[in-house]
Amino acid sequence: MKKIVLFAAILTFTTNALAQDPELLANIWYAFHIEVDGITYNAPFSGDTPVEATFEFSTDSFATTTEDCSDIFGGAIEYDVPQQQFSFTSYTYLLAECTELIYPEFNSLYFNIFDDGTGQAVTFDYVVFSSGDIKKLVITNSEGDIAVYSNMLNTAPDPSILAQAWYLSSLEEDLGYSMPVADINPPMSPTISIAQDLSFISTGACNMATGLFVKNVYNSSWIIKNSETTNNTCEFSSHTNYDSSIASYLSNDLEYYVGIDNDSEPVRLFFTALNGFSMIYQETPVLSQNDILIETIQVYPNPVSETLFISSEGISPDRISVFNINGVRVLEASGETTQLKVDQLSSGIYFVEITSEGNRSIQKFIKN
Repeated sequence: MKKIVLFAAILTFTTNALAQDPELLANIWYAFHIEVDGITYNAPFSGDTPVEATFEFSTDSFATTTEDCSDIFGGAIEYDVPQQQFSFTSYTYLLAECTELIYPEFNSLYFNIFDDGTGQAVTFDYVVFSSGDIKKLVITNSEGDIAVYSNMLNTAPDPSILAQAWYLSSLEEDLGYSMPVADINPPMSPTISIAQDLSFISTGACNMATGLFVKNVYNSSWIIKNSETTNNTCEFSSHTNYDSSIASYLSNDLEYYVGIDNDSEPVRLFFTALNGFSMIYQETPVLSQNDILIETIQVYPNPVSETLFISSEGISPDRISVFNINGVRVLEASGETTQLKVDQLSSGIYFVEITSEGNRSIQKFIKN
C-alpha cells in the first residue's frame, strides 16, 4: 500500500499551527466518492482493486494524491476545530511524469475541489462520522462540492466468511445517535444471515426482511435490491418500533460499505452508508441490560463431546436453549435441567441461553 511521505519533500511552508483535530491527523483517508455540481463520481476501481485517492493531514501541512499517475497536491494548513473548518494557506502541485491518465475525468474533478485556481487561501468545512472503528470524513468546499473519505480502504469482505448468523449490536445514525439492541426491554436478538450469493434474511422480534446485496463494481459498495419486509405488530411496542427501524435500514437502493473487524472480541461486521447511518453486527448474541451476569452461570466442559453441565448457583432458570451458529434453536430443556446431552449435535460452535425471570445469560461452547 502506498503511503504519502512527501510532507518534508514538497512542503517547505511554515505556519503557526492552531489546535488540530486529532481524528484528522490520526488516519490516512481513502476517497470513496466526490460530488461536483450535484453529480456523484465514485472513486475508480481497476478490476476488484481500488485506485487509491488519499488525503493526509499533519499539524501544519496536508497532501492529497491519486494513484492514477501519482499527481500530488499539498501545502500549508491551518485548523479551526470549533468551526469544523480548515484552510489551505499556501499550496502547490507536484506533477508526476506520465504520458496518459487512466481516469482523467475523476482526477481533474477531484483536484478541482481543492484548487479554486486563484492561488489564494481557501477554506473548507469538514465533519467526521464514526461507526465503531470505521470513520468517514466529508470535506465541503465553498461551492458545495464534496469529497467523501473513509479511514479504511474501500474493500468488502469475502462473502464466504459471512455465511453465518450475525447478531445486531446497534443501529447508528449521523451526529452520533445510537440505538443499541442492549437497551431494548424486553430483550430481543435481531440477526442477519448472508449467503455467498449475497442474498440475506434479517429477523427481528416478530418481523423479517429478505433481499439481495448487489456489489457496486465501481466502488465495491453493496446496494440493497429486492428488499421485502413484513409489518407485524409484536407483543411489545418496543419490539415493533425496533423492527420498524431495522426495516428502514434494509430498504431498497440503500448503499453500504461493508467491513469486518476480526481483531475485536467478538468479531464485528459493519455496514456504513454514505449518509452516516450504519448497522453494527457481531458474531455472538448481544447481552441486554437485563441479562444475568455471566459469572453466575457456568457451562462445562468446553469443548464438550457428550454432556454439557450447567451450574446456576443462586439462580432458578426457567428455560435452557441451545442455538447453532446460524441462530437456529437445536435443543431446549426445562430450567430444572443441570445437564444437556449434546452428543447428537454436529461439531461446531453453539450458544446456550439460560433465562430466568425475564433475564438471560448467553454463553458460547464448542462441540467436538
